[in-house]
Amino acid sequence: GRVELCNVHFAYLARPDIIIFKDFSLTIESSKSTALVGQSGSGKSTIIVLIKIFYDPSKGSVKIDGRDIRSYHLRSLRKHIALVSQEPTLFDSTIRENIAYGSAGEMVDEYEIVNAARAANAYDFIAGLNDGYDTPYGNKGVQLSAGQKQRIAIARAILKNRQFYC
Repeated sequence: GRVELCNVHFAYLARPDIIIFKDFSLTIESSKSTALVGQSGSGKSTIIVLIKIFYDPSKGSVKIDGRDIRSYHLRSLRKHIALVSQEPTLFDSTIRENIAYGSAGEMVDEYEIVNAARAANAYDFIAGLNDGYDTPYGNKGVQLSAGQKQRIAIARAILKNRQFYC
């Protein structure tokens, strides 16, 4: 769906004197990839927390498909959003299991895991590992770069088949 931040004013409660957004507007079109880029502290992560309703703006609104997000049931809204943090958590298990974790307990086959890895641009580096998708990760396994961890987390998010990916 289309995401709109309309004339948003926002400051974190812990730092009310530091205004993050003042009369800020942004439209993210449906079915399009949009990158939020900018210097550290410029508000990229704040946009995400506003969309996920971790915080409400002091003025203005956040809408999805023209509907104010505060009118959605919180759990229902969050089920449509997959978030990949800058430092994602991976589990001490195989690469396959780390990706499959995104299926939320549903059975997932190899085809879906590989397609998610391809879509996340993780396929090539995974295929280059000695044991491929069966490579253990963590204390007793391979160590991955921050970028590789993010790609696995993106593949996991893709398996969730959400409407919004952050």
